[in-house]
Amino acid sequence: MQNKRIPTISLITIAMILVTVIAGCCIRNLFYNYNLNEIDSIETLREQDQDINLAFTLDSSFEEGYAENTKDGEVPYDDVDSAAIVALVSFTGNISSSPYAFGQEITVEEIIRGNEHISADKNYMVYQSFGFSETVGGIQYDRASLNVMDTSCQYLIFMNPARINEYQSEQVYMLASDEFGYIRADGMQTPTLSEDAEQYNLWDLREYEFFSTSEELTNMLNNIRTELLQSYL
Repeated sequence: MQNKRIPTISLITIAMILVTVIAGCCIRNLFYNYNLNEIDSIETLREQDQDINLAFTLDSSFEEGYAENTKDGEVPYDDVDSAAIVALVSFTGNISSSPYAFGQEITVEEIIRGNEHISADKNYMVYQSFGFSETVGGIQYDRASLNVMDTSCQYLIFMNPARINEYQSEQVYMLASDEFGYIRADGMQTPTLSEDAEQYNLWDLREYEFFSTSEELTNMLNNIRTELLQSYL
C-alpha cells in the first residue's frame, strides 16, 4: 500500500512545482514587462519603453569623492592615461544588456593608441559593469556618471581588452573609466539638471554626457572632459 502511494505523492509534488513556476512567470510578466537580454539596440528599447527614468543623479555628496582624488588642483587621470586603447569612435546603436553588464557596439574611426589591439573601420563591443535594469512596470538607467552614447556623435574612448579575449576569437573591451570612459569629441558642455532623477525621461536627455544636479560638480566634470579632449585630440 505504501509503495503505491509514493508515485502519487511524487506526481503531486511535480504538479505543485509546475504550478509555482507558471504562477511566478505570470506574476513577473504582470509587473516586469521587459526582458533586457532580448533587447539588442537602443531603437528597440525606445520602441518598447517610452519612459526610462534615471535611477539617481550626481549631487553635492559626490563632490567629496572627486575632491579626494584631486591633488594640487589637478584631477589625476590614471585610469584613462593608462588605457591600452585610445580612439575616436561612433556608436552603431546596437547594445547588449544584462543585470550585470552593459555593452555598446562601436565603430573605430581613428586609432590614437592601441593599434595592436584594434583595427580602424571595424566594429567592437565595449562593456561597462551596469547600465539598464528592470523595475516594476518598466526599465531604469542606473549610471549617472556616463550616459549611453548617441549614434549622431563621435566619441573619444578609453578602453582595455577584456581578459576573456585570450579564450575566445571575438574580441571585446572594457571601459577604462566609469566617469570618463568616453567623451563627446565635439566638446559639448553638459548642463546641470534642476530636479531629482525620477522627474526625467532618459530619451529627453540624449544630449547629456552625465546627470548632475550640482552646479559645482557639473563644472568639474565638464572641465575634466575638456582637458582630456585637449590632451588627446
